[in-house]
Amino acid sequence: MKLTSRERIMRIFQNKEVDRPALKLWGTTLDGFLLHPDYKPVCEMAARLSDLFISAGSTFDVYYGRNYEKHVEVEIKDTSLDNWKDKHIVFHTPEGDLHGVERISTVGEPSYTLEYLVKEPEDLKKLLSIPYEPFPFKTDDYMQKQAKLGDRGVVIFEVEHAGYALQRLVGSENMAYFSIDCRDVVEEVTSTF
Repeated sequence: MKLTSRERIMRIFQNKEVDRPALKLWGTTLDGFLLHPDYKPVCEMAARLSDLFISAGSTFDVYYGRNYEKHVEVEIKDTSLDNWKDKHIVFHTPEGDLHGVERISTVGEPSYTLEYLVKEPEDLKKLLSIPYEPFPFKTDDYMQKQAKLGDRGVVIFEVEHAGYALQRLVGSENMAYFSIDCRDVVEEVTSTF
């Protein structure tokens, strides 16, 4: 049996027999994936030989939807460190503002959170008061990528994970505390998301 990458991946999803294990190199696309020019030959080979997963989606914001620009304020401030800025984010909610700070690199390093938007259990109620208007759902991105990818792999339609969306606002430590101390509100927020 000789399978295309798409057939192989779909058969694995269905727990059916395949011709060989699927091979996926993280970050590989049809166009390759470059962290640094030295990786170019590896990326090109992976794009040619591996079983590809390409992400697609529709415009989406789990917190505000289309109301993001009306209710979120972002200000970038200089720091005393070369190559780093602080991104101050304010969610204006009917129940009061939520403020957070993210340290962002100007040279492509990973960012990290200095101050989470949600600090206290009461802040979860502020999240729930946010007016939400969804974006219209569109499949254009998915259809275009599937047409380009063909039998080289599978297009995965990504949707925000509700629990992770909350964790990004509260941090892992507070998420653990809130899950015990005010579990009902955490469940309400994730259910709403």
